[in-house]
Amino acid sequence: MCRIRPTIKYNGGENSGKLKFTSKYLNDPLPFPVPGNYTLDSDCQYMARHTSRWGGCVVRCPVKKTQGGSYHAAARLKNPRNGKFVEVKRILQYAHRGIHMYLLLQDVSKDQCSTGGAQALNDVFTPGDEIIPSFQVDDDPSADGNTFAVDRIAHYAWNRNTFLFLPSENEKTCDETVIDFTTKFPPGYGVEIDYTDKAPGGETFNVDKVHHWAWKEKTMFFFPEKSKVDDCDQTVAEFNSKL
Repeated sequence: MCRIRPTIKYNGGENSGKLKFTSKYLNDPLPFPVPGNYTLDSDCQYMARHTSRWGGCVVRCPVKKTQGGSYHAAARLKNPRNGKFVEVKRILQYAHRGIHMYLLLQDVSKDQCSTGGAQALNDVFTPGDEIIPSFQVDDDPSADGNTFAVDRIAHYAWNRNTFLFLPSENEKTCDETVIDFTTKFPPGYGVEIDYTDKAPGGETFNVDKVHHWAWKEKTMFFFPEKSKVDDCDQTVAEFNSKL
C-alpha cells in the first residue's frame, strides 16, 4: 500500500497482468494540496504530551490564522526567504483551530525533542516567514530509473490517495519487500507503469461483431471470427498474444 498525491477516485480491482514500475525523478518536489499559505506567527514549541503519544518528536508552530486540515505523509517544509528546509514524517495538522501547525519531525528523535525539536524549526523559520509544504524527495536523483516487478494492481487510487498492488517478489518477507520498494521509489518520485511483456505490434485479429465498445466505460465485448466454443480458451490465448 502506497500513499499517493490525491487524484481521481478509482476503486475497481484490475486484472492488470504482470507490470513493471519505473521510478521517475522529479526536479522539484510536488506541492501539497494545502488549502492556503502558512506564515509563522511566533516561535515553535516542543509538545511533550504529543511527543509521548506519537513516539517521536512533535513540535507546534503558531501560524497566522488560516484554514485547518491534515495530511499524514512525509513532507518538506521550505522557507523561500533563505532556501532552508525541514523534513517531517507527518504534518499532523496544518492549522489546528486555524492557528497551530503540529509537526512530527524526521531528523530529531524523541529523546532529543525537548531540547532540539523546536530549535530545529526556529533555526529555519522566524516569525513572519512563509512555510511552504511539499512532498519530500531526495535531492540525489540516483534512484531515477529503478524498476520493480508487480503481479497485479488491486486499486489505482482507493479513496483517491492510496495505491494498492501485489509485488512479484516472493522470496523476501513482506517487510523486506516494502523496504526494497521504498528504497527504489523515494517519496516524491513519479511511478511509470508499463507491461512487462509487450506484444510486438502490427498483429491483426478478425472479429465478426462488436457487442459492446465500452460497457460501463471500460469493457469491450466482441465475437471472434473463430467462434467454436470448444476452442474458446485457445482463441483467447491467441488474442492476448497479439494485443
